[in-house]
Amino acid sequence: MSEYDYQSQGKISLSAPQNGSINKLAGGSNIQGGDNYTAFFINYDENNIAESSVSDATNVKIHAVANTNLTVSKGRGNTYYADRNFTFLNGTGKTYAEVNGNYSIFGQDGLNLTLEAFADDGIVINNAGNTILQASNSTAKMTLWGYPNDDASSTILAFGGKSANSFISGKGMNIYSGGDGKNVFSMYKNICENGTTLILNFNQDTDYIDVSQIIDKNSFVNLLRISKNVNGNAFIELETHTLILVGILLENINIDRFSF
Repeated sequence: MSEYDYQSQGKISLSAPQNGSINKLAGGSNIQGGDNYTAFFINYDENNIAESSVSDATNVKIHAVANTNLTVSKGRGNTYYADRNFTFLNGTGKTYAEVNGNYSIFGQDGLNLTLEAFADDGIVINNAGNTILQASNSTAKMTLWGYPNDDASSTILAFGGKSANSFISGKGMNIYSGGDGKNVFSMYKNICENGTTLILNFNQDTDYIDVSQIIDKNSFVNLLRISKNVNGNAFIELETHTLILVGILLENINIDRFSF
């Protein structure tokens, strides 16, 4: 160990570890702040899951291993490896997370997250501002909410993983690319007013679009008759939301892939 490294003998709260240091902490410990360090949370008690946390860190690498759940709040540009459950609150910047348990992610303006989740289901919520989610290598199921972000000028760009994905649109621009599994794209009337959903790769063999809270089937069929194709893409102006299907013409839409 260098003079800046640290190894705890029990649970501690560590403030602003030294820049460049490697810190080995007992599971259940907490870190506040600091830049450019590496930390390991380790719990050898297989009968008890430890709860560790990191807040307000920048450009750090965090490993939560051996029976440790990890909760992260705020922070910017970090890398996380979570062997168990992972909770991420309002971080931002270019971020990477590898997760082998449940995950709950609450995005903040400026978050550019690469998520690789391989075990349990998880949820991603776009709290505010512009967010990018790249989850194409994930094998865990994912539910993404564009809500409660109420900024009509904001954009969320999300790429789903290899399992089933559910995308629920909010206000602003919602740009979605479904993964290899069954994808469901939902627009709920009370949370997506005046927004737009643009689906980059809607698969009419496996995917569904849920507009049941906005329009009934007969009205939707009539709407398709007066809608237009723009540059090879179907533009559908729903009552409170615009739906764009990239690469699909209106005349080729399979009505059976919609839920009413």
